[in-house]
Amino acid sequence: MKEVGKIKASIIIFFCGITLFTIGLPDEFVGFQCRFALFAQEMLRNGPTLFPTTFDTPYPDYPATSTFLIYLPARLTGEVTPLIAVLPTAVASSLILVFTYLVGARISRKWGLLAVLFSMLTFTFVKESREISLDQFISLLTLIGFYALSSPAAGPTTAWKWALLPLLFVAGFAIRGPIGLVIPAAVASGYFLWEREYVKFIFTTVISGILLVGCMVALVYAARLSGGEHFAKEVLEMQMAGRISSHDNPPLYYWYRSLGEYAIAFPLAICVSAALFRKWLRPVRAEERLLAHLVVWMLIILVGMSIPGTKSSRYILPILPSITLIASYLLTEKNDLPFLIGMRFHLVRFFAMFPLYAVIGAIATAVYIAKEGLTPDWELVPILLMLVTTAGLGAVLKLKCNDWAAQKTLLTATAAAALVILYIGIIQPIYYDREHTTSFVSQVEQLREATPGPLVFYQIGPDGEDIKYAVNAGHSLQPEYFDKPEKMLTYGENACFVALQKYYDALPEHLVAQTVPLAKGNLGHKECIAFKLTRPVSFLEKPAFMIDK
Repeated sequence: MKEVGKIKASIIIFFCGITLFTIGLPDEFVGFQCRFALFAQEMLRNGPTLFPTTFDTPYPDYPATSTFLIYLPARLTGEVTPLIAVLPTAVASSLILVFTYLVGARISRKWGLLAVLFSMLTFTFVKESREISLDQFISLLTLIGFYALSSPAAGPTTAWKWALLPLLFVAGFAIRGPIGLVIPAAVASGYFLWEREYVKFIFTTVISGILLVGCMVALVYAARLSGGEHFAKEVLEMQMAGRISSHDNPPLYYWYRSLGEYAIAFPLAICVSAALFRKWLRPVRAEERLLAHLVVWMLIILVGMSIPGTKSSRYILPILPSITLIASYLLTEKNDLPFLIGMRFHLVRFFAMFPLYAVIGAIATAVYIAKEGLTPDWELVPILLMLVTTAGLGAVLKLKCNDWAAQKTLLTATAAAALVILYIGIIQPIYYDREHTTSFVSQVEQLREATPGPLVFYQIGPDGEDIKYAVNAGHSLQPEYFDKPEKMLTYGENACFVALQKYYDALPEHLVAQTVPLAKGNLGHKECIAFKLTRPVSFLEKPAFMIDK
């Protein structure tokens, strides 16, 4: 009966996740996801390739596997919409919730449910689940590997686990490159090392190393087929050498950034790990043993990912299942330390008040938006009603629910609901309004359709705001680029130039005098202008410095 209950709960969690991660998505691509959406658009136009492309040119930073996952459902509809593009990530994120629940439910179903709620209380997880996110797939593969290794039903590691692990490692590489293999392999190796199963540790490490070399050889071969020797060198630089040799961020970047980016789970996980270090260092009970493995998982990713110089908060998304399980352990009442008891009490009080804080935040945001004249695509009244209802429910539970154990879970659920409503209804629409690009692109494309000519970016891109322009254009583009102002005069009067407003304003006066503004708007959050030349410049009219000698 317990297993049936887990299956039912897993199905409910999955479909709730799919709903929350896809409902109310905006109707355009913005920010970082523009690049992946353009990959998918070009694959839909040109067919599958080994590497994604931008403007029909292979892109070296990622294999095409994740793009192919968007391409498949896009073929059914004939276009790449935000819903189609986000759907694979939403499925992966929902499965993360399911397997997080199943890991915790091995000790108690309450622990598993609390871990799911803590995931939904983590802003970065909710945000990435509603966008195109490759790292969510790596998080899922890492979690599946951990779930398989920690499975008590099969006893010691059996043949199916040894068959599964290499498949997970290769799948991670196919989606994310070397980092996609290294993270789940490191967590799996760390599991055996902590269990003192040294033969299995060495075997897993060696196998993952062989797979990494083999996958890198296959990647370079694919790169040579796609773009020749030069492109193969770019792939190696972008996916391996450049990440390691870069010094963009300090070594402790993830440790202090995660306090905010992965709140509330990460700070609590650190506190719980520190307070219970004696128990997980010498585990006696089953939950202490699981806690120890979760702490090792967290530390492996934090320490390992701190070594490469290139860092980003999304790179350590695979840490999330471990920190949500560790943090939610605080509310399971399987510990009696005064420090943790006090922390638990204050945490539950915070959860009870959080929906009210969300209501106050929503009202303050509405006042600010009205004052600034912003126009996000939102419905304030329904959002406020949902938040007020959630706040009222939290207050009733706090006052009327006498079962302390049930009260903790229910108040955590109301806090998670408030955060999701706040993000979907207010935060995301404001962000999209700030990054709104479609209106400017549509206006410029209509002008270009009336007067066909080349699209030319001045001091933009490649691989910058030009990507945001192209993904919202609705058709294939082959733009041109230049950085030196004088080169502008080599184009004809039908050329349409796009530049950041600040760069256009900085043009020499004699060049500005030969331009006609066409449209103004935003590419992302940057003010831009489209313009053209008043007339073509003949060879005899060119300044002396522009005449080839």
